[in-house]
Amino acid sequence: MRTRPHTPGPRPALAIVATWALAALAATPRPAAAQDWFTLDLGTSADLKACQKTDFPERYVVGDGGFVARSAHGSVVTWSMIDVGSTADLRSVHEPLDGEVWVSGASGECRRLESAVWNGRDLPATSEVFVLFSRTGAAAYAAGSAGSVYRTTDGGMNWNLSTTAGAALHDGDGDVTGNAVCVGDAGTILATTDGGATWSPRTSGTAEHLRTYRESSGTAWCAGDNGTLLRSTDAGMTWNAVPSGTTATLYDIDVSPLDPSRVLAVGAGGTCLLSTDAGLTWCAVESGTATDLHACDLVTNTTWLVAGDGGLLRLSVTSGGGCATSAVEPVSWGRIKGTYR
Repeated sequence: MRTRPHTPGPRPALAIVATWALAALAATPRPAAAQDWFTLDLGTSADLKACQKTDFPERYVVGDGGFVARSAHGSVVTWSMIDVGSTADLRSVHEPLDGEVWVSGASGECRRLESAVWNGRDLPATSEVFVLFSRTGAAAYAAGSAGSVYRTTDGGMNWNLSTTAGAALHDGDGDVTGNAVCVGDAGTILATTDGGATWSPRTSGTAEHLRTYRESSGTAWCAGDNGTLLRSTDAGMTWNAVPSGTTATLYDIDVSPLDPSRVLAVGAGGTCLLSTDAGLTWCAVESGTATDLHACDLVTNTTWLVAGDGGLLRLSVTSGGGCATSAVEPVSWGRIKGTYR
């Protein structure tokens, strides 16, 4: 869904927003379980399915019925709906370069923002639901619900079939000129190291459906049904299971652009999990909602966005209040020393 260039360093505009939001929270009495979150009104009841994960000044969230909302420049509080010329159920949004935004979803529909104009860049497989990912401008992979993986290097003008998996694919991350990974049903993990010329299956060790995949500096995570969490330290080539402490389906993962050891996962029933040791251990964070959460965005270490069904978009500037439970440790690795927040 999503690739974020990592640019560590201070972000003054977001710091101002976070300070304002924290003051608003402090001034408004709330129940203890909800005091670290507040809901942003997007003016929709559409189920929200993906957040753009970016360090650029504007953020995006997409969902059913062609819904797209964009934040005000430098803000995580103010949002407005925009028309991208689609009524399809959208499942991904990403921005490889500032001002170049891609959205995709059902019926092979794809839209690309270029020079401030949204243009149709539909895929040839109109029966599939696609998620897009890339780390390069004007280029992307599209992974589909029938197992197709397409590739473009000309801004979506032409899509070429790269491979076909034997299972539905739900997410991916990587570069069209190098390494990339897709994940999907029945524990499917496909990897390429040559820009999509060849793809090879990787052993996941699970038969659960995998819904999300993220990679940062060689460490990768994927998650899915029944609380499944997998971790890799070689960019998705080999995998180990880690305990999540939940049986809820996990739909999305994000990693902080400021600290790659800080990772967030969200899922069904308002599930929100935090790791502060690059995914070795995880703890539960109170999200203040029982709504299914399909997407998350770690704006900073402590400023988070989560999105879900019924148009729900929630913001926390306090790391969701921190861990509500102790970190769940790997059975065979011993205790990871440290304080989990």
